[in-house]
Amino acid sequence: MCLTEVDENELKRLNREDALEEGLEKGLNLARRDIATKLLQMEILSDQQIVQATGLSFIKLTELKKEL
Repeated sequence: MCLTEVDENELKRLNREDALEEGLEKGLNLARRDIATKLLQMEILSDQQIVQATGLSFIKLTELKKEL
């Protein structure tokens, strides 16, 4: 095995790790938005409580409210 093969394999592994991390982050953000949407529709919690419960930023929550 030559050094370039090892480097290519390592690069592929790192790319897979990056893609997995990116996919997990996107999934988490979608779940946060979904939960925030449901909480907004229930009209029980304040915006601040929804931010605390979901981990969304206040700006993201404001954008989500505009979409509804």
